[in-house]
Amino acid sequence: MAAPTLAGTTVTNTASIAYQVNSVVQTPVTGAAQFDVDRKVIMTVTADNTPVQVVPSQSQVALGFTLTNLSNSNLDFVLTAANVIDGVEVSTGLDDNNSATNDIASAFTYYLDVNGDGVLDVGDTVLVGGRINNLMGEYGVNTAGSVKILVVADIPAGSVNNDIIGVVLKATAHDLVADGGAALVNSTANPDVPTGIQNVFADHYGEVGGVAVTGDVQYDGAYSMYGAYQVRTVELTLTKTARPIWDPINLFGNGTTIFPKAIPGAVVEYCLRVENPGALTATNLVVSDVLPATTTYYAGTATPTLATALQNVTTGAHATTCGDAAGQHGTSYGSFNPSLPVSSKGTVTADFSQLPAVNLAPSGTPLWVRFHVIVD
Repeated sequence: MAAPTLAGTTVTNTASIAYQVNSVVQTPVTGAAQFDVDRKVIMTVTADNTPVQVVPSQSQVALGFTLTNLSNSNLDFVLTAANVIDGVEVSTGLDDNNSATNDIASAFTYYLDVNGDGVLDVGDTVLVGGRINNLMGEYGVNTAGSVKILVVADIPAGSVNNDIIGVVLKATAHDLVADGGAALVNSTANPDVPTGIQNVFADHYGEVGGVAVTGDVQYDGAYSMYGAYQVRTVELTLTKTARPIWDPINLFGNGTTIFPKAIPGAVVEYCLRVENPGALTATNLVVSDVLPATTTYYAGTATPTLATALQNVTTGAHATTCGDAAGQHGTSYGSFNPSLPVSSKGTVTADFSQLPAVNLAPSGTPLWVRFHVIVD
């Protein structure tokens, strides 16, 4: 098929009548008609990198889109982005209906993605007012007009792991700034005017999986497309237990008929278990525990007998109640770590960030912290 003619091109057609009078050829009679080619307005928007993985509170994260002007005229386009209505299907699933925590609250900003990498970086050009100026039409003197766009926003602090934050980008066709820059108006219902350019909206609606983007309709001079952020983060859980393991009357007990109790002078063992069922690895973990005012930190040195017994509790058969049987992953942090910065009254701190390669991977082996106090 021949390339469509540029909008504004004047087409002139002349008809003529050849005739003779008394066998003498006369000057032909001519009649001419002309019209200006009107503008066929059609464009598409595609999502380039959805979903983009983010973490809560991450700032200035970009979604990449491609806008293509398929019209027979250069046009301006104005971009507007908004949160997807809760429950509306996006390309990665469903918005999770939790608008209070995971909708974008900050203003969207728009950039030309100069290097086309889908990431906001040095050299990308801000689009003031979301406006793209003079985008080449498909049948201009050069190649089709296609441009990479970045829609940039801040991720809410209240979003949680696996949240889908849906965004819909709309590109609306406008006249060139030099010609006034207003949004185009469909001329389909108006009588044809031979001179000047009228607009015929020929755009389809954006769709994902055969389902139209909410709010987008055919022949409206605009095109909408979904993009999405997917929140991926850690989900730290902290479980704490306390149990008396020795008292001055029952001692360690015998495990069947005698059991230690939390009376004044008793030793109580605290056990803290840290897990991460989330999607990303947690690093630089520091676990802190403020001691109750009615207890005193016990480092296992009150008497040799008690210190030895506590060591047995930590590394022997009782170890399975706090940490793993082998005493790994911080099981002994607390009573038996001489470098632990604690005082008899105050805060117990287990600084895992000081241990090389101790990170809490998703669903990995839990980290354990154990320490002992004496009941005052």
